[in-house]
Amino acid sequence: MKKIFKSSISRAFACSIAFSAGGLLTVESVSASASQQQDDMPRSGVSKQFVEREFGAPKSSEKAVGEPPISIWHYGRYSVYFENNTAIRSVMHKN
Repeated sequence: MKKIFKSSISRAFACSIAFSAGGLLTVESVSASASQQQDDMPRSGVSKQFVEREFGAPKSSEKAVGEPPISIWHYGRYSVYFENNTAIRSVMHKN
């Protein structure tokens, strides 16, 4: 009886390790994909002039509001948020 119990525990442990490793691989591939998408968007700290030169004119934009003034430039897959003349965040749109 003890032998069967030990064998069952060993199998359960092995399955849980295999399941965990599979989950880890999935998470890593999603992270790599997200970082590749980040490379296709303006990074924080660049100027509006740089964004327009490197990524083109936005499809649409929203005028600055608030203090400090925050404006938004909309591109096809993402939007870029600016504080004054400096990009503070690029946000990927949901599909």
